[in-house]
Amino acid sequence: MSLESKNPATDELLQTYTEMNNQEVDEIINCVEDDFHTWHKTSFTDRAKLMRSAATLLKIKKKNWQI
Repeated sequence: MSLESKNPATDELLQTYTEMNNQEVDEIINCVEDDFHTWHKTSFTDRAKLMRSAATLLKIKKKNWQI
């Protein structure tokens, strides 16, 4: 089964997603949990540097994501 994302104003199909099974979901949750613990131990200064880098990339590539 697949899931569809549609623009509610135009009914345009934006994206189709394949449904995940329970094992796939559990694997993702475990990875996210591990990453959370790593992020939690990261200093605020290092987090700020990473977030500034992410913001810069988003600004550079924002035109790629505009609909």
